[in-house]
Amino acid sequence: SEVLQMFSDDCRRMSTELFLQMMPTGKYWRQRLQAEVPSEPSEYATAAVHTLIGRVLQSIEPFPQEAQIPALVQVILVFMEAWMDHILHHKIKFSLQGALQLKQDFDMVRDVIQSHDFNQIGR
Repeated sequence: SEVLQMFSDDCRRMSTELFLQMMPTGKYWRQRLQAEVPSEPSEYATAAVHTLIGRVLQSIEPFPQEAQIPALVQVILVFMEAWMDHILHHKIKFSLQGALQLKQDFDMVRDVIQSHDFNQIGR
């Protein structure tokens, strides 16, 4: 529908801006392998997920689940596409440690959606 397309376009624009403003580049992703595998998402990821996905989840919560799903699918799709586009556009290179951290960051999206505990995001 036209409304869903407008929503998608807005989410894409906001996601792109969030990653441009918040996502670290360079050395952050090329750290040496450490004994401990990253176990927490990065601050930028927490902030970006809270800012966009958390707010969408909160706003669609009053609606029936069948009405929530199209919006949620769309926001996750454009959010993850914007994230990957940012990485590719800025040619961010990853060490193994950086890739493991990025996995934690990606996993946070899934965890937030599964938990629906929006109030804890970013705290």
